[in-house]
Amino acid sequence: MAGKDNNTITEDEAALYDRQIRLWGLESQQRIRNANILIVGVKGLGNEICKNLVLTGIGSLTVLDHEPVTMEDLGAQFFLTEADIGKYATEAASIQIQALNPRVTLKVDTENIEKKDDQFFEQFNIVCVTNASQSILIRLDGICRNQNIPFYAADTFGMFGYFFCDLHSHQYLQIRKEEPTAKNEAPKEISEPRIEEYCTLVQSLERNWSDIKKSQLKKRVSRTYPMALLRYQFQEVHNRLPSPADEAELCQLRDQYLMQLGFADLSFLDNSMIEILAQTAATELSPVCAIVGGILAQEIIKVLSGKELPVQNWFLYDGISGSGLIHHIEKGKPMILQ
Repeated sequence: MAGKDNNTITEDEAALYDRQIRLWGLESQQRIRNANILIVGVKGLGNEICKNLVLTGIGSLTVLDHEPVTMEDLGAQFFLTEADIGKYATEAASIQIQALNPRVTLKVDTENIEKKDDQFFEQFNIVCVTNASQSILIRLDGICRNQNIPFYAADTFGMFGYFFCDLHSHQYLQIRKEEPTAKNEAPKEISEPRIEEYCTLVQSLERNWSDIKKSQLKKRVSRTYPMALLRYQFQEVHNRLPSPADEAELCQLRDQYLMQLGFADLSFLDNSMIEILAQTAATELSPVCAIVGGILAQEIIKVLSGKELPVQNWFLYDGISGSGLIHHIEKGKPMILQ
């Protein structure tokens, strides 16, 4: 990962970001100020991530998307209007993104992410990819791991959303309060340096689930995860997302793929959930994008600040039940529910 410009925060910036500096400190804000971040995908989820990062005062943001704006994009978008249909989404959205915080350096890239070579990613501190296929995500995670760049993959479909993170060997400070030893003495904050090891996306996807008993599946595992896996698998086979007409094929894929992964109870995703997946696999809903995108942007800031443990390694949101769960999913290791 290339070094970044170490310009210090100006007095104007210190005044503008005063509340943030009080929250996580001047040093953390300095890291945020010097960060160069890549966001791939400028749809509803990408909008939310960009908005939140720009407002926190990151140094530079590159938004990359090669697709033009369509009428369907407008449902979950707040940077685009009907007048932007047919234009590159990145170029059309850039004006509104920049208006949120003129201090942020904003770069627009309209090239397909699949055409980017490994060297392209060296300039970034963090790479976040939305709305991409599993094969693309695996390739980009590999590139980022080789260059020691934290990597995020995220998506939403209907009432469900998720993100995965590969932070490699992440160093952070765990903050704890020490009880005062005398009266009228304020609690002291103790910073303990720690390291958390993360696995690759491939190592996570290859986890076998046969160690989770049938009676424990629905209690312990978010159904968002197997739904996301089925969506990925269908997309890899057909080079498109499922539609309502694909419900029967999704049921067959569920039976084959979940059994292959060792799920003890295939009814964990019953036919009603497969119907929902078929109907909403290509649908973005603004509230879901706001929740997942907001939490993801917060996690990126946490990584940049170097304080507290970030998500390890999946955040899984289920809008039907209203739950957002963190699962540590890694091949050869017990699943940890946080």
